[in-house]
Amino acid sequence: MKRLKLIPPLLILLFFASCDKISEKKENAQEIIVNIESDPIKLDPRKATLITDYNIIKTFSDGLFRANHLGETTPALVENYSVSSDKIKYEFELKKTFWSNGDPLTAHDFIYAWKCSLSPDFPSQCAHLLYPIKNAKNIKEGNLPISMIGAYAKDDYTLVVELEKPTPYFLDLTKNVIYFPVNETYDKNHSNIFANADTIISNGPFNIKSWKNNNEIVLEKNPYYWESDRVKLSKVTMIMVDSDTAFRMYEQGDLHWIGAPNSNLPIDSIVSLKNDDKVNKTPLIATYWIRVNTNKPNLQDVKMRKSLAYSINRTEICKHILHGEGNPATGIVPELLGLQEKPYFIDGDTETAKALFKQTGVKKNLNLRLSFASNSKQQVIAQAIQDQWKKALDIDVVLEPLEAKVFYSNIAKGDYDLACGRWVADYKDPVTFLDVYKTRDSGVNQTGWENVSYIKALNESFNQVNENRIALLKESEKVLIDEMPVIPVYNFMMLHLKDEKLKDVVLTDMSHIDFKYAYIEH
Repeated sequence: MKRLKLIPPLLILLFFASCDKISEKKENAQEIIVNIESDPIKLDPRKATLITDYNIIKTFSDGLFRANHLGETTPALVENYSVSSDKIKYEFELKKTFWSNGDPLTAHDFIYAWKCSLSPDFPSQCAHLLYPIKNAKNIKEGNLPISMIGAYAKDDYTLVVELEKPTPYFLDLTKNVIYFPVNETYDKNHSNIFANADTIISNGPFNIKSWKNNNEIVLEKNPYYWESDRVKLSKVTMIMVDSDTAFRMYEQGDLHWIGAPNSNLPIDSIVSLKNDDKVNKTPLIATYWIRVNTNKPNLQDVKMRKSLAYSINRTEICKHILHGEGNPATGIVPELLGLQEKPYFIDGDTETAKALFKQTGVKKNLNLRLSFASNSKQQVIAQAIQDQWKKALDIDVVLEPLEAKVFYSNIAKGDYDLACGRWVADYKDPVTFLDVYKTRDSGVNQTGWENVSYIKALNESFNQVNENRIALLKESEKVLIDEMPVIPVYNFMMLHLKDEKLKDVVLTDMSHIDFKYAYIEH
């Protein structure tokens, strides 16, 4: 199933008719068109989990810190800040800024957003990113009242945060959208303010002017943004078409950016594009993996999970399918973070896989489904894995391509057997990957797996520094690989095509793209 099936041919023709080609635009225009392939799932910063959603949120929202035009972590809404000598207490003095509806943005808006995310009954799958804040975890688990959170507004423009323990990556964490403010008064007086363009208010570089589902999102420069003088683009249009259609549009001069991080390049075109040296490549701290639902009878046996993992030939997938978009991964933490010293297992070890499968005593008719969010790239990867399992283990796994919203809903409900997905670093530390599977009730674990030794090693790592900490993180990853509730497949390399006149787009190795500083060079 290709994304094109979601878009009637007439709609595509109307789109072409309704927008001028880049080459025909007036010389002083500062407008760009990019592809995001499909509708965002959640634009509420308290609920968002997907990279594309994060990136859209960052067009209309700002937080305490942001990556600048060089990709460096720099203050955004923070005017000044101080840190206590024990690295536990942070005090942020905020700039005097405004929401696009005219309301002042205050420290209370941060506290309100964080309290919402940490409320036990609030559906925030990334609430764990707030856990460095004192008492945050216990509050989310219902063990402490929300009033015990280690953060408060000292006054309207002073935000105080107390941490559980020194967290060297804390300022980096605040670039994540779950740390972003939400207008308390406005949110309480409106229902689901992030559901459509009419109710979304901005404190970021752009305002959402319109949002047509499965068609396009149009953003315009926010004249009330605190740093509007740095924003040169007057308009950003994000269209939603499949990768093949986007590539044709790019070749015809109708798109300024296609590919990572918000969409894909057509697999068939990557080889020729690479030969012409036209593809831009950026390393990505991310792992493509297959979640295993350990609650399913046939997948409760670790030998079964390992047989599935060992029989995948990652090298073949990276060479013949990804064509430079990935490198084989036998660990959960990407090599860019420097945790893994050598492969945890032999890639494509079909002999060991067959031996383990035989020990399970399970017949080959397993009735297993491999689910994935449907697009052409995911389809080809899933088919390759399906074929490898058939050849190595003689099992028939059914492919289940799903529309993105349905796919992620099923994963959250545990309605799957095996599910393709990826995890992109929220901050540059191995914990951002390992913490995902710390407990089975974590909102992002979704495998049903939990291990006491894993929890112990990971918890102890937070009390250690330097080599001792790294040793415990290595021990944690080894437990994860020994149990295999998630099967690593490859680490990413981001590929994209960009109009050569588009300058100063910020693309980080954590898959965040920012058009705040971008402009068209005429």
